[in-house]
Amino acid sequence: MQAENTHSRQKRQRLWYQRDGFLWGLVVALIAAAWGLLPPAGTSLGIGGWLGMGLYMLLAAVPMIVTTMDKRRPQLAGTAAALGFLGLLGLVFYRYSGAQWDMLGMMFFNRELIVETWPILLGGLENTLLIFICSAVLSVTIAPIIAIIRTLNNPIFNCAIDAFVDVFRSLPILVLVIFIYYALPFLEIHSTPFAAGVCGLFLSALAFMIEYFRAGIESVSRGHVEAARSLGLGVIQTMRFVILPLAIRVVLPPLTGHLVGLLKATAFVSVVGMPELLKRAMEIVEWKANPTPLVTITIMYLILLLPLMYGSTLLERRLARWTTPHRA
Repeated sequence: MQAENTHSRQKRQRLWYQRDGFLWGLVVALIAAAWGLLPPAGTSLGIGGWLGMGLYMLLAAVPMIVTTMDKRRPQLAGTAAALGFLGLLGLVFYRYSGAQWDMLGMMFFNRELIVETWPILLGGLENTLLIFICSAVLSVTIAPIIAIIRTLNNPIFNCAIDAFVDVFRSLPILVLVIFIYYALPFLEIHSTPFAAGVCGLFLSALAFMIEYFRAGIESVSRGHVEAARSLGLGVIQTMRFVILPLAIRVVLPPLTGHLVGLLKATAFVSVVGMPELLKRAMEIVEWKANPTPLVTITIMYLILLLPLMYGSTLLERRLARWTTPHRA
């Protein structure tokens, strides 16, 4: 508390030219001035042109360097500064590359094609999210139960669980989906493309998540368990109120990374004819002979995945704050 008061008092005592708003405004003004010093497009770069470009690059890198070195700023600020730096470099490339931007825009960013095919891509996105949600919910729900059984050290259960984990962690998701859809009908087990995709993704994700939860449960020290037992908590209560809340800190980072990979792996379901996002985009590419839909779904995947990754980072920090013991 005293450190926070000192920091706030120092912040109030800053002069007007030492405040963040003025400094960032000055950096933006200097970048704009350096942009004005750059020679026009299509002209050869002399000594002055190269000096102006070097000054522009140096000033463009200042926000990224400052936000990266200042550990008090949130990670999102550093990411935004890095993206801004890449955007400023992109402006230089756009100005001096001499590329045929009109032709590039027509081939990869055709607005008319995006508007025309948008409902088709939304239908594919709906199927993609449905496959992901079903496989993710099933695996995240069942994995901790099997992991708890695995920690009971029953030889029969351990042998069966280890065999399942080893087999399905070794099989590629693409091979698993194809096998379920095309091979199981010979055993009179028929499935739809949706069911085959969900089953393949679920089995693969479950094998990995069992190991994540097992490692998290085993990371909890024996002292926590004995303390819970001394307070009169039963086995189920100890697992629910002590072990799992502490284990989730270890489980969350690899679990989130695997969920991100699981969402991207939904594209494998297209090989069995499931009209998910990639399948729809490829159909439009073949129909219109234009790769714009592939660029569109790339942006859609980014919109889906970036909030998931940043949300998981915030959740990890909150869990660390909740589960870290406070000192008196």
